[in-house]
Amino acid sequence: AVDPLSSTVAKLPLSYKRLNRSTKTFVEYDNSPLYWLLRGYPNDHMTAFDFWKTIVAQIKLHGNSYVYISRSGIDINEFILLTPYSVFYDAMTNTYSVTDRINGIVGTFDAPEILHFKNISLDGGYTGVSTIRYAADVLSIQATGDKETLSRFAQGGRFKALFCNDN
Repeated sequence: AVDPLSSTVAKLPLSYKRLNRSTKTFVEYDNSPLYWLLRGYPNDHMTAFDFWKTIVAQIKLHGNSYVYISRSGIDINEFILLTPYSVFYDAMTNTYSVTDRINGIVGTFDAPEILHFKNISLDGGYTGVSTIRYAADVLSIQATGDKETLSRFAQGGRFKALFCNDN
């Protein structure tokens, strides 16, 4: 299921717009280097299709996908998709510790230097969990509830309790 979903998302048209101050509307801005990074080649070894497809696959299978923004001053040179499990997010300092030897990126980065795409979050929106883990947790809770229900009905559906007080 991940492959058709990620392929479909990667095929969706992506438009890059900026505010036209005189008309107060957003207009297509295809002369920007950022436009070509997002629509053509985000880095030296990936097409935009591969980039977005892999991001969606990582989100669904691992819960998170991280992209390092490589810059020269204020200019963005490339978007580097980081290897799964090479990033640790510290919510207390709002920083990302990266040890991605495959892409040659090692260090601690402030939040604006990393794009963080998340799946379903169970920790208040800091990180995501994989769809598989989330489904396993839900099924486990359901199985526990089913077991308790079967146990109750096996006893005739009666609830037994002992009440005590000091008298």
